[in-house]
Amino acid sequence: MINITNKIKTHRSAIAQAIVKVKKETIDAIYNKKGPEGGCV
Repeated sequence: MINITNKIKTHRSAIAQAIVKVKKETIDAIYNKKGPEGGCV
């Protein structure tokens, strides 16, 4: 293993982005509560 005892602390950050594509029928089913039982909606 490498000894990192004297390693300088640095501030790190990350940015994530996603695009979710959903069919209109799926959105309609969610709004009308016509999804499968036990769903997240």
